[in-house]
Amino acid sequence: MHSVKSISFSLLPPEYANADDPEANQDKDSFACREFIVADDSAMVVKLRSSIFEAIDHTKDKGVTLMNGFKSSISAIAVHPHKTQLAIAGAEGFIIVWDYVKKGDPIAY
Repeated sequence: MHSVKSISFSLLPPEYANADDPEANQDKDSFACREFIVADDSAMVVKLRSSIFEAIDHTKDKGVTLMNGFKSSISAIAVHPHKTQLAIAGAEGFIIVWDYVKKGDPIAY
């Protein structure tokens, strides 16, 4: 079991968890949240959507792994408000900037 160390929410409007179901009632009791990115103590970075919290088919209730394999845990994560970039700070003092759309090699500082 891993612990969440950092979380960053999107600036885009919240999505209803049942948004993929055209017949679903999206009333005041429906769950909605913004997409978000979490980093855990094993240095895995994952993008999550609200729809995974309503998944009936548990094979679909997974996030999208953006990055993993760091040698130390992640201390902080931040998403640029206008660009498609993440800044990730590690417990051992590294900072990585990565473009989550282009998915090229990260830039380490």
